[in-house]
Amino acid sequence: MRLQFAIAATAAALSGATCAWAAPPGATGVTSYPPSFFVALRPNTALDMINDLPGFSLDTGGGVRGFGGAAGNVLIDGDRPATKNDSLDEILKRIPAGQVERIDLIRGGAPGIDMQGKTVIANVIRKADNALHLTTALQGTALYDGKFDYGFRLEGSKRVGETSFEGSLLLATGADDGTGDGPHIVTSPTGVVEQQDLEHYFGDGGVDKATAAVETPLLGGKIRIEGSFVRLPYFSTNFDLSPLPADREFEEYKQDQDTGEVGVRYDRKVGGAAIEIYALQQLGWYASADDLNDAGDVSTFDLAKHTGESILRGTVTVSPAATLQVQSGAEADYNWLDAVTVETDTGLAVQFPAADVRVRELRGEAFVDATWRVRPTLTLELGGRIEASNLTSSGDVVSNQVFVFPKPRAVATWAPDSVNQLQFRAEREVSQLDFGNFTATGTLENGEHAGNPDLTPPQDWVLEATYDRRFWSGGDASLAVRRYWLSDVIDEAGVCAPQFLLPGGVCNPDDEVAAPANIGGGSREEVSAALTLPTDRLGLKNGQFIVRATWRQSRVIDPATHQPREISGLHPVDSEVHFTQGLPGLKSSWGLDVFPAWRQTEYYFDEVDTQRLGLWVDVYYEWKPRPDLSLKFEGDNLASHGLEFIRDIYDPFRDDDGGVLNSIDGRHPRFGPELAVRLRKTFG
Repeated sequence: MRLQFAIAATAAALSGATCAWAAPPGATGVTSYPPSFFVALRPNTALDMINDLPGFSLDTGGGVRGFGGAAGNVLIDGDRPATKNDSLDEILKRIPAGQVERIDLIRGGAPGIDMQGKTVIANVIRKADNALHLTTALQGTALYDGKFDYGFRLEGSKRVGETSFEGSLLLATGADDGTGDGPHIVTSPTGVVEQQDLEHYFGDGGVDKATAAVETPLLGGKIRIEGSFVRLPYFSTNFDLSPLPADREFEEYKQDQDTGEVGVRYDRKVGGAAIEIYALQQLGWYASADDLNDAGDVSTFDLAKHTGESILRGTVTVSPAATLQVQSGAEADYNWLDAVTVETDTGLAVQFPAADVRVRELRGEAFVDATWRVRPTLTLELGGRIEASNLTSSGDVVSNQVFVFPKPRAVATWAPDSVNQLQFRAEREVSQLDFGNFTATGTLENGEHAGNPDLTPPQDWVLEATYDRRFWSGGDASLAVRRYWLSDVIDEAGVCAPQFLLPGGVCNPDDEVAAPANIGGGSREEVSAALTLPTDRLGLKNGQFIVRATWRQSRVIDPATHQPREISGLHPVDSEVHFTQGLPGLKSSWGLDVFPAWRQTEYYFDEVDTQRLGLWVDVYYEWKPRPDLSLKFEGDNLASHGLEFIRDIYDPFRDDDGGVLNSIDGRHPRFGPELAVRLRKTFG
């Protein structure tokens, strides 16, 4: 939870009579939602409107390297943003609701639309005007422990002739909701309490972000240049207040992460073809320092990383017939990582695998996708991609790997009438290697884990079936079933630094550490359901009820026990419930957000770590006396959710003869409620 602190909630809050839909003329498979559809819910931004779209869940895209694989499921005026550092939700927050002409929900493809490999896309169409639009928002958040966080956002846009300018500034702080006060209890396998203390644990972070963009005609086409800089500082302290001096601990953790980026997108028509070119350069800096004082025994764990990414991508789209669209293109990426990890114990250096790593990746992809409207009720999408990469590492781990993966894809969408739709997808997916797995991670208090640059990208074959039904005026129900056949799964295993290997390649148990590794094949099944329910017919005027849930089960063979288990870090269940109601007579709206508890488990060679996050409940009331002015009151985490960190520690290994459960280390921080007040004003 260290990087998932409530700063995200602060930034989100700063952003920000139903009518039947009507598809634009001739656009089969497109559902159009004009501003009148959202008026009763009184949205402030395009993000508010996207979140209220029936049957749609925002996907901001993956944090992977490259451009094609990082696509989200929202377009702006038919185009994808020319940036990765600026997420889709942040971009949508900067578009006032009053600037939205309509939102098109596209299922199965539409003429002139790049589906980005998604089965459903939302396209936000903005109004064209030359007015200067400025929006400012100020928020204050009072925490349960008396501390105070703030947020300030300023954003603007201006069009001069055919050239448009955009810019934004965000300054905010937020508490880490994975921290809090609570007991620290260590028990034996039989339940005997061996240690019981009270921990005072608090973390706080911030975000300083600036963005700028310009879009203008060039050489018969259009060019867009976007730049951004983001700084993410974080700091936490953890006091273990044991009555016994020998059990007292104090941990201080600091982190700084800076990312700068410039992206360019150019597109134009050449004859009957549409050409798009993307170029992007990103540089990143990261440093963390973890200091642990365990009853006078001082340990440190420091990590420094420099990263870079260069991308060039080109696509050509042609329509040989009114019912056929073909897109082809290629992408080239160059990525690098330099990372150094230093660990000490009482001033002495601790040897750690992959402590000094330099990684270079050169990757290319060529693709062809065809979307064919076989008949008004049936659309087929067929595609093929070839990905090739060369990954080298030097330093503590020397390797040179070459990968080539074909990635076929087929999607069929059948809409027998205006309210029912069936969709089937078959695809081979290849995940990118996470550079975060190449370096050491973790903390001294909860356990550190080594990196491993010598990995193969995980792959899968997936079959997916989705049924979607629209009803009433703005209602939608959907059900999706997916089955994955996995290979080269990356999970946790025990590794040993080369200098510690004994004759015969055997590792001394005291020198083995956990690290990511390819553990073989496996499987995963998912069922996702979603319901958007207008509540007018239930007696609640201008209300909307949304519920989403995903159930997962998975199976891999544990490299330690050689027995089947679930995949590490995979939530068996995720769900969320939202209710929003407009109160036109009071020029206001109110809402309730509920996020039920979840669990995830990490399986290491010598321990099993389980996290459980308790129920999270938010409620808000927003008064909007004018379209350009709003005042919002929000109570977050009203259930004072608890977060459990449970470590089942084995001695020496989980699979060695005599390796048995040695102790159970449980931490139970509890984060309290927050009260936030936000004032938002739009000019122009």
